[in-house]
Amino acid sequence: RQLSRPDSPPVPTEWTPQQTDPELIQVGRLSQEYNSVVQMVKSSLPTATLMKVERIQSKHLWKKYCQTKDDIAKKIGTGQAPEMLLFHGTRDNPPEKIYCGEEGFDMRLSSDGLWGRANYFAADARYSDAYSHRPPAPFGGTQIRQMVMAKVIIGDSKEMPQERSLRRPPEKPGSSANKEIRYDSVNGITGGHRVYMVYKNSQAYPSYLLTYTT
Repeated sequence: RQLSRPDSPPVPTEWTPQQTDPELIQVGRLSQEYNSVVQMVKSSLPTATLMKVERIQSKHLWKKYCQTKDDIAKKIGTGQAPEMLLFHGTRDNPPEKIYCGEEGFDMRLSSDGLWGRANYFAADARYSDAYSHRPPAPFGGTQIRQMVMAKVIIGDSKEMPQERSLRRPPEKPGSSANKEIRYDSVNGITGGHRVYMVYKNSQAYPSYLLTYTT
């Protein structure tokens, strides 16, 4: 079984053969992949106990993400568009609405935030924990929390103060009426945490679903 068709971009090396698309693959606790995720979470949220780390394998969303990554790399004139692994909390929306949806991350489901209507991601798990999804807990049971770890194409990112009116990144120096040139993302500080905003759904790919307690 092939992991990708000739017309599809190569999938990440850690992906395994799948029967459906999308598919959740539980990551083994003894693997380097699992340990890397746990280390990233605990670096800012040391009280977290990971119950499950599930790799999200969506060929549909991955193809869209890779196309956007190529487009941004060509735009900024580099071989690779800068990307980061960041955290995202879905609050009342079940995470499967992201990885099972046609759009993946979808700004249409977002309310206006401190940097306008965008898909928001945090460098620290501690920040996204406040926005974590909390499925109904069984009577007397421990409250389970979920958040997503995502690959995010930040490209040429503009640090900005909060501006709720934003609907897209600001124009770059040299932009003109004849040729508009904009930053690829926006970043800023809120509550002592670095957050990144992208204004195009395909600039982020949901890589892992984290199920944990604190």
